[in-house]
Amino acid sequence: MRRILFSLFTLSFSISNAQSWVNVGGGVTGETVLALYPYHGLLYAGGVFYMANGKPMNYIGTWDGTKWDTLGEGITQITPGSTREGVVSILGYDSILYVGGQFDSAENMQTRSIAQWNGTSWDSLDMGITNIHGQNVDALAFYKGKLYASGNFSSYGSGIINFAIWNGSKWDSVPGANMVAYSMVVFNGYLYVAGAFNMASGVHVNNIAKWDGTKWDSLGNGITGAGYVSSLCVCNNKLYAGGSFSKAGGSPANNIAVWDGSNWSTLGLGTDADIEALVSFNGILYAGGVFSNAGGTPANEIAEWDGLSWFPIGAGFQGGTFGVQTLAFYDSVLYAGGGFTKSGSTSLNYIAQWNGPLGVNEVQGNREQVLVFPNPSEGKFTFQLGISNEQLGIKNTVEIYNELGQKVYSQFSILNPQFSIDISNQPSGIYFYRVTTQQGELVGSGKLTIE
Repeated sequence: MRRILFSLFTLSFSISNAQSWVNVGGGVTGETVLALYPYHGLLYAGGVFYMANGKPMNYIGTWDGTKWDTLGEGITQITPGSTREGVVSILGYDSILYVGGQFDSAENMQTRSIAQWNGTSWDSLDMGITNIHGQNVDALAFYKGKLYASGNFSSYGSGIINFAIWNGSKWDSVPGANMVAYSMVVFNGYLYVAGAFNMASGVHVNNIAKWDGTKWDSLGNGITGAGYVSSLCVCNNKLYAGGSFSKAGGSPANNIAVWDGSNWSTLGLGTDADIEALVSFNGILYAGGVFSNAGGTPANEIAEWDGLSWFPIGAGFQGGTFGVQTLAFYDSVLYAGGGFTKSGSTSLNYIAQWNGPLGVNEVQGNREQVLVFPNPSEGKFTFQLGISNEQLGIKNTVEIYNELGQKVYSQFSILNPQFSIDISNQPSGIYFYRVTTQQGELVGSGKLTIE
């Protein structure tokens, strides 16, 4: 059960007694939450669960910050009572939500481990991708306009094994890609793929590889040490890999490592057990899994890395079997999903949100110092800072992030308290801004909406 996850907007913060992990609408009834994905103003949750706050829900649902809701009849099964892993991966692209995992049908339509939701109804992608009941689609990614699916599957005698590409009407194989991959991410023009495999098209890659649309290549000596890579994440223009392993690039690395484009490096002492989920925003990396220690510090299944050190996040999680399997940011709040059942003395049902100050919530008192207009707009915004140049330290910086936590715009050394930006090249949706002084102090932050 190894997932990718997706991120929004956060800052590093200190822990206080008032900050804790809390319930998300009563949580879900079932076994585990395996996928969290913010998209078009909602948080999508998938996994092995059947109800949310008393409402019937088949393996997938939405959270709007207040209540749970269904996606039609959700994911269904051809064989009643059979054991399924449910929804494992979720990806949004061009107003379509793609869902992968281990299931036979969606809304009683045969889909075989992958389906698409258009906002009102479910549909299949051909007849699905798996040939045998119990096979998984573990990760989804769009690269150069095409949908890639990876996992542990074979597809209808077509020669497709474990890795496939959707051409709009049918599934095709990818040359040399019969590896079992648990995570994919697009970064710097490549599709990075990670999991449990040694080769890609005859190239020794060791559990992680990159694809340019034509050929496969390795990342140095890759990741080794009796394990797998379960999650990939981009942070500070570097690629982070988490999982269950002991070496990266031939050097010791405890379950997490970072690739700078040429070399692998460690993140301090790493963790004492598996990492299953990574998410980042604004230079902070969050890790979830089944570990109890990060960087030599007690941290129950979740921790943050600020670039120098590891820190626990509240009491973390306890109970259950699978620990933290997925992380995401939604509406500036950090969410965690997995198999846990409590945090400290607080009972939880497989999903939780952190009620400490994150992102825009950290600067409620300063919000009046930034006026943005028009908002919503078609992508052109004017910022008016209610603060003088002397207070700003002469210069200030604005950064814009999308719902997945990816920086889409930055402008440095702005000399005036009023300035304009143009991000009309970005798709419609919700974005987040952050304005800082040249000393790095936060002036203000909030939401932008492109119509």
